[in-house]
Amino acid sequence: MIARAYAKINWYLKILGKMNTGYHDLEMIMQHIDLYDELQINKTTNTDLTLEINSTAKFVADDNNLIIKAAKLMLNAGKTTAGLHIRLTKRIPIGAGLGGGSADAAAMMHALNHLFLLNYPLDKLQSLGIKIGADIPYCLEQRPAIVKGVGESIQPLHFAQEHWIVLLKPEKSLSTKEVFLNYNKKIDTRHYSLQDSIIAIENKDFINLNKYCGNSLEPPAIYLLPEIEKLKRELIDHGALFSQMSGAGSAVFGVFESIDVAKIAWSHLNIKHQTCILTRTLSKATAIL
Repeated sequence: MIARAYAKINWYLKILGKMNTGYHDLEMIMQHIDLYDELQINKTTNTDLTLEINSTAKFVADDNNLIIKAAKLMLNAGKTTAGLHIRLTKRIPIGAGLGGGSADAAAMMHALNHLFLLNYPLDKLQSLGIKIGADIPYCLEQRPAIVKGVGESIQPLHFAQEHWIVLLKPEKSLSTKEVFLNYNKKIDTRHYSLQDSIIAIENKDFINLNKYCGNSLEPPAIYLLPEIEKLKRELIDHGALFSQMSGAGSAVFGVFESIDVAKIAWSHLNIKHQTCILTRTLSKATAIL
């Protein structure tokens, strides 16, 4: 079985406060993009779980890997003892704020739900997925969505418009924990509006997109890694009408008026940057084709 694990971007990320648990209370708009890892999953004759990773990046295929965690979670939930060999083809940059690890885990859950005929509905998968990763409930969702809390509350949206984007990532990644620790409400001065942002995204209204969208984690991330601000500026200088960091970074994305403008920007930026990706937003991302 083949499953696709789609990356995501954060159009909007606002920190509302801190919960009693110590986690931050978030309000976000997330959407999948046409950039994906691929999982090839085969049953084996023993009960072992093996993970083979095809990537230039360094990975550890042990019990702390989210794919293995997701596989065990689904096998235990379904009371299944089958063995699996999993081959991961990695395309989503790691440490980028694009949800690559969570997307891989979500794709694994969808695949095993299908492979073993468990027939769990989406909300059941999401309630299982939150146990191993905050972004997994959204990564299990096919459509754009409003995501709240620590990631457990999902409200799907319907964006018919397609946006062409260019992704840039600094060579250095950031620790999500460190970015959150450096968040300071006093310097988070953007004028956020969830509903106005949704309307702006749907209508390709770049004036209001710049006015109402934002990412509360950008200031602390830029403090830790100033190159993020430089990459945002480069995207704007090459024609992007909106530019923002995704998640806790360190990748940034620029949104362009058309594929033609995006291609020209990509052709110039790709010469200079090691990680430069031309892609588009998706109105629906299906893991099992």
